[in-house]
Amino acid sequence: MKKTITIFLFLLSTTAFTQKVNDTPKTSKATSLKAYKMLYGDNFTKKDSLNFIIRENDTLVLLPKDYGTTEGITVHYEPKDSSFLEIYKDIVYKKYSLKNSAKKKEAYMRLWSKPIKIFFAKSLDKKYKAIITKLALGITKEVDSLDISFVSNLEESNYVVYQIDENHSYKYSKNMRKNQYITYYSYWNKNKIYDTKLEINVLKYRNKKVNANYVMQNFIRSLGHFNTTSKLPCGNILSDCNSGKKYFTKKDLEILKYHYSYGICKFTNLEVFEDAHYRAKEHFLKTGQYPNFMHKH
Repeated sequence: MKKTITIFLFLLSTTAFTQKVNDTPKTSKATSLKAYKMLYGDNFTKKDSLNFIIRENDTLVLLPKDYGTTEGITVHYEPKDSSFLEIYKDIVYKKYSLKNSAKKKEAYMRLWSKPIKIFFAKSLDKKYKAIITKLALGITKEVDSLDISFVSNLEESNYVVYQIDENHSYKYSKNMRKNQYITYYSYWNKNKIYDTKLEINVLKYRNKKVNANYVMQNFIRSLGHFNTTSKLPCGNILSDCNSGKKYFTKKDLEILKYHYSYGICKFTNLEVFEDAHYRAKEHFLKTGQYPNFMHKH
C-alpha cells in the first residue's frame, strides 16, 4: 500500500543521551536546535531552555517523551553519493545555476503533500492527454508517496491541463503569463504544492511531436517545482539544455523517487538540507549507524 505524505518534518538525530538528573529518564531523543525550531517554532520558554544540551560545540534540544510515538513515523536516513546529491541540490535549490546568494536562501524544497487529481480540459488534444496519462500511471506505480489519478470534474481536481488555440483562449489561472509556449503555474503553502495549471499554447508551435515532448518536460518539473541543471546530459528531462527530444530517463526517475522518499528531510532550504546530510554522515562515522528522520502525519 502506498503511503501518502501529509506534513514532513525532519529529525536530525534520535541518538539516546544519558541524563544526570535522577528524576529524568536515562535516555531521551534529542535533535539540533535548528531542527527543533522547524518542529516547534522560535518561541522558546524558560522550560525549553532547560532542555538544551551542549555537545561537541553544538546545541541539542531534548524532545518530548512521546515524540515519534503519537506524532508520526520514524524512518532511516537514505544515504546517497555526493555526485547525485549535487545534481539533486541544483535541481531543487539552484545551488549552481543561481548566482545570487540571497536568492539561494529563499529557495526551498517543494513537493505535493496530497494526491494529485488531474483534470483534462475538453479542448486538449488527445496526443497531449495520452502522454501525461502514460507518465502519470507509470510514476504513481514507481514513486512512493506520489499518488496521481484523473477526475472528470474540474471541481474535484487540483491539477488542470488545458490548451490555447484559435477556438480556446481561457486561462485557468490568472497568474499564468501571456503569450507563453508550454508552461505551468503552481501554488503552494509552506512549500507544500496544492494546485497546478499546465498550459499548452499551440498557437506558438504546431508540431505535435515536439509539443508533446515539452508537455512531458513541464509535467515532470511540476511534480516538484523542479529547476533544470547543466549537470545532466541533454537527453534527460531535468537537463537545462533546450531540446524537444528529451526522455524520461532512469536518472530522472531516481531524482523523483528521492524527492518523495521518506528517508530525507522535507520542505527545507539548502542550508538545512546540507546540514542534515552532514550530521547524518558524521553520526554514521562515529556510530556506524545512520540517524532517523521523523515525518509527521
